[in-house]
Amino acid sequence: MPHLISRRAIVAGLAACATPGVATAQSYPDKSLKLVVGFAPGGPTDVLARMLADALGRKLGQSIVVENHAGAGGNIGYGQGASAAPDGYTLTFADPSIVINAALYKSLPFDVERDYVAIAGAFRGPTVLVVPGSSPHKTLADFVAHAKANPGKLSYGSAGNGTPPHLNAELVKADQGLDIVHVPYRGAAPAIVDLVAGRVDVMCLNIGSAKAQIDGGELRGLAVSGPQRAAALPNVPTFREGGIPMIAMDPGTWWGLMAPAKTPPAIVAKLNAAMGEAVRDPDLLRRLASMSVEPIAGTSAEFSKLVLEEKRKWADVVSRAKIKVE
Repeated sequence: MPHLISRRAIVAGLAACATPGVATAQSYPDKSLKLVVGFAPGGPTDVLARMLADALGRKLGQSIVVENHAGAGGNIGYGQGASAAPDGYTLTFADPSIVINAALYKSLPFDVERDYVAIAGAFRGPTVLVVPGSSPHKTLADFVAHAKANPGKLSYGSAGNGTPPHLNAELVKADQGLDIVHVPYRGAAPAIVDLVAGRVDVMCLNIGSAKAQIDGGELRGLAVSGPQRAAALPNVPTFREGGIPMIAMDPGTWWGLMAPAKTPPAIVAKLNAAMGEAVRDPDLLRRLASMSVEPIAGTSAEFSKLVLEEKRKWADVVSRAKIKVE
């Protein structure tokens, strides 16, 4: 009998210890959440974060307040998100900078593999390779052949060192063995102005930044990233159709939801399920289409895999191109 009582006491004790955690996961969320954004209000990452906060908040039954912690290419915000309590009430909205910065900066206030757990991917914006509307190059193959025949004579614009237009162009250069001169600008807008004017020869841009000029004939889209054509630019062929697969560019610009490491798996699962529903919200889909952005969602494991693959890819690009951020 004493032996039986002892075992029952142990079981009861374990159940008592487990109850708070189970209750927390079952009742989560029972208050408002914070969504950390490492960039200033008004930019594309901030706008998408607010759109997601609205849709996800409705699915969770709680408001989600966006907090902007801009600076150092997103690093301040990522550091804030990484150091938050792992209770599911402070989340981080990430874009490729969360992995690119590991290669660009000597020290960071976070480590994406150590300090974060992936919740789910949210959105994807394909990358388009564009030339001026007046360019003689009508196809991707034409442009690549011309660049190879004229090393060092062509130039590409970017929004600055270490930005997506810079890194994507370097990815194309490395893949095709091209010698094209980099011309960095203070932001994408002035670079696009010079591209339209023909003062630089080519750029890699997200579709949202280039669609109006492509539709108006000021720019010509030669190829778009991804396994199929982008709905926003149905007349622009993919890199695959252009004879240059560029599979490494398939993810384009992506955005997703992350939480501090050690967030309970049950809460991660609940957030992932809510994300899957949120990104299919009809109102959100209409707003995404206006920005030439597509939903991606998927499992936590799939998003984690994407993050790690992107970290390795961009570290290689930064190393080979010897890119430095001043």
